[in-house]
Amino acid sequence: PFPPKSVRVTMQARLAVVTWEYDGACAATGFRVTAYEPRGSFSKTVETTSLRTQISDLPQCVTLLVSVLGYNLVGIGPKVESSTFRIDKVPRSPVILDLRTAPDASVVMVSWDYDHDCAVAEFTVTVYDSNKEIVSTLETSEHEIRLHDLPKNVALFVGVQGHNSIGSGPEVMAKQAIILADPIAPLAFTGSMSRDQSQMGPSMIQMNRTSVPRVERSSPDRPPLAQNQTPEQANSCVSQDAGVCAQRRNETKMEGNFPEPPSNVALQIDRCKGVVTVSWTHDNATSFTVHFYSGIEITTEKSTERKTMTFVNLPRDLPLHMGIVANNEYGTSLEAPSAEFYILSYTLSCISVWFSRETDPNLPFMMFFN
Repeated sequence: PFPPKSVRVTMQARLAVVTWEYDGACAATGFRVTAYEPRGSFSKTVETTSLRTQISDLPQCVTLLVSVLGYNLVGIGPKVESSTFRIDKVPRSPVILDLRTAPDASVVMVSWDYDHDCAVAEFTVTVYDSNKEIVSTLETSEHEIRLHDLPKNVALFVGVQGHNSIGSGPEVMAKQAIILADPIAPLAFTGSMSRDQSQMGPSMIQMNRTSVPRVERSSPDRPPLAQNQTPEQANSCVSQDAGVCAQRRNETKMEGNFPEPPSNVALQIDRCKGVVTVSWTHDNATSFTVHFYSGIEITTEKSTERKTMTFVNLPRDLPLHMGIVANNEYGTSLEAPSAEFYILSYTLSCISVWFSRETDPNLPFMMFFN
């Protein structure tokens, strides 16, 4: 066969629709269409007798090519390649690396890393107070930013989220709380986190420069942590001049353990029935919250004390994934995402055929498709 002409690729989610033209004098009995990474290991081939086909389950956020060639009983013709293309998706999670404060507590420097193939156009950095109210929001295309004019003597929490033309990725919260101390009135605080995540933050009282008569936790159902502490005992991370206490690690005076994110998130998918079961592992959670994402929106939220959950009647032809959050009496973990998957409207392997003959043997067979 002669080479095909005008190879075109149209992207739909993780599906590539490939079309081409053929007007060669030598007939082609079929065409072989291959999608592959020019510098990678991925390759997927389908064959067809028409001038159109589709290739599903393509990798996202990588450069791909499609080649088309014709063949007949005599042999294989030359291949023709399409232009390069990418199937993009929303950004992955950034990793917050560092929170640093200027000596005079006037500026907080936030830096993070992003090492994924899915491109990010810009990042949004949001500062929250302990009630989850937004204090400040800034955008940048860099991997660091300076935060100015933040309130003093309150616990603040920083989140970073990536965006691109497809949408917004998950927001990642720093594991440290920051407190910008007023140089005139330094703070003593217990370093505990409230069990109610909406009230997350250290308990704080003002102290003078000579003594701390009393330091207590704010939790109403716990006894005081310590009494009659000296400034050195009560607060080792806030200087007597100014500074920041940025930590959420458990120390000797920390109360309880915040749960870590679940691990080993696994999926069992029945694409024919539109059913998925997600499972995970965890050690010290009392319950779990499972978020079901259709595209980038949470469409279902369920709670369970088990380490598995099943979803039925899944939407078709959309990127789907789940996020699992661990809960215990001290708070809530970061979300552990599952792998992304699709339930296609049309799957050849799901077609079943059965035959029926009426009582009259002279009638033709009837074929039923499901």
